Amino acid sequence: AAVLVFVAGLIFYMKSRPSPEAAVVTEATVAKITFPSRTELDAKLVFEGKTSAFLKVEDKYAFESFVPEIENRDSFPVYKDLWGEKQVFVIHPIAKDKPGVLDFSKITKHAKGILTVKARNHPKGNCRIEMVRGDGTLVHTVDVKNKEWITMQVPFNDETITLQVHATGWYCEHAFITYSIQ
Repeated sequence: AAVLVFVAGLIFYMKSRPSPEAAVVTEATVAKITFPSRTELDAKLVFEGKTSAFLKVEDKYAFESFVPEIENRDSFPVYKDLWGEKQVFVIHPIAKDKPGVLDFSKITKHAKGILTVKARNHPKGNCRIEMVRGDGTLVHTVDVKNKEWITMQVPFNDETITLQVHATGWYCEHAFITYSIQ
């Protein structure tokens, strides 16, 4: 009887194990997963407040005597190339005490990867950016100033992620944002 139980257990074990070929296919498939283009990803972003507003190209304070090219997408306008970065858009706080919000959740909630966000301030102002997970965990807080691009990376695994732009004074609180997902 013990031999029969052993043989039955061995057969069950052998049948329940994935084949070596299946493991190879799974690993190869995972390695080949890529995210869609920025245009497709941008369509999944959700804004709250003054987030899709952009500055007039004549704004000499912002653009310091050059005129950036704008690509009008269905969801919001994007600067094609701005201060050395591609596909840049603008977010502004809703009020002095209420941040502008960019929600990446439709991209990050059912996927695994790394969200890389680059942010820069308006040349005459500054702001604070917070990256927050859906459970309320603050991942990054950074004051954006000095006309420099700041890079933040947030690993995600089926999690919601939002970016918040907070006012730090209420003068030119615009945040220029670009991102990529790997």
